[in-house]
Amino acid sequence: MDSGGFGPRSVNLPLNEVCWLGMPYVDRRYGGEPYQQEMVAYTTRRRLLAEHRPDPRHRGGGVRPVRGTVPGR
Repeated sequence: MDSGGFGPRSVNLPLNEVCWLGMPYVDRRYGGEPYQQEMVAYTTRRRLLAEHRPDPRHRGGGVRPVRGTVPGR
């Protein structure tokens, strides 16, 4: 993914090792493969959102001074 010269290129996603490995004392609905699939789906959604985030350098219209203010004061 090309960040276009701004923004983060990676994020830290802490994973629960016990859930990831699907240890026997973790509910099967939440550990092992279901947990791994959800983490992959989550990171995919985050990546897609980041790719479609508007470029902050193009805000459209720019910043306009408030009437009655003097710049630099």
